[in-house]
Amino acid sequence: MTRTLPAKRQQPNAIAGMTILEVLVAVAIASSAIALLVPALIRQASISTEATSLTSVEAVVSRDLDWISDYARYWKLRSGPYNLSATITQASGYTFSPQVEYEPPADRCANGTLAEGFLNDASSVITTPARPYPIAGSGNVETIMVATDLQLARTITTQRNRIQVLYALTGSKADSLRFSRQASVLIEAAAWCDTLP
Repeated sequence: MTRTLPAKRQQPNAIAGMTILEVLVAVAIASSAIALLVPALIRQASISTEATSLTSVEAVVSRDLDWISDYARYWKLRSGPYNLSATITQASGYTFSPQVEYEPPADRCANGTLAEGFLNDASSVITTPARPYPIAGSGNVETIMVATDLQLARTITTQRNRIQVLYALTGSKADSLRFSRQASVLIEAAAWCDTLP
């Protein structure tokens, strides 16, 4: 005797798909996830923008300090890119003979004001390799444009045979980036002051 199982009966009130309650729960979960994700994405975009801005600022500071350091190295040199005759002899490569000599002004050596003479001369350099940004006298604040909403305030002060350079960020992004740098540059010709009569 073969027994057959009764066929499954479909319940008349069974509904295919999701109920409204299930849809509302799914929407609530998705909304919560989006609410948590959006601020994180906005913050990440802000961090990326700040990093790009800081990279631009660092590049400007590096370019400016490189020139100031190079000029401090060759200022009042008898030969080289900024020699005493005001003729540019070797604007690239900076190769000198073993007889490299400086000729710092004796009165500035005696008075300890070599850095002031350096700044005066640096402010008038227009030859190759030219300075990338203007230089004024000691204590003056100069604005260096990095971007339309990003500027650097540079202040150069003198301390006998050394100059101090201070960079501070100004503009609308200054508070969020909090950037400042300070550098001290020795005037190379100062080492020759002791050899003067």
